Amino acid sequence: MLPPLVADMDIAAPVVHFLRAQGVDVLSAREEGWGDLTDSQILARAHAMARFVLTHDADFGTLAVHRGEAITGILYLRPGGRPPAEVMADVQALVVFQKWRWSLLHRLSKGISIDE
Repeated sequence: MLPPLVADMDIAAPVVHFLRAQGVDVLSAREEGWGDLTDSQILARAHAMARFVLTHDADFGTLAVHRGEAITGILYLRPGGRPPAEVMADVQALVVFQKWRWSLLHRLSKGISIDE
């Protein structure tokens, strides 16, 4: 499963709703009324809540790498400006992969052959 997320202002509402329907814990910056916050402030709030930032905005990577701001994680969806349905298809593939990965790790931790 994906980690808890803060969806940046540029993540469309249908994508947020889709993630929630998939069981992902998503807090929406838009729903929280964080429109006046800077990217740095959103990143700091997400980190304080141990959440990854879900964004189309490359500035978050700049803040984390070049400025060295503390982060829990950034899930960077590129390119931005795509229709929500295309973004949801990408996110669905990520959710399916994460479920498969956790299932595989669980099987291996129990000593179950992955060939079974």
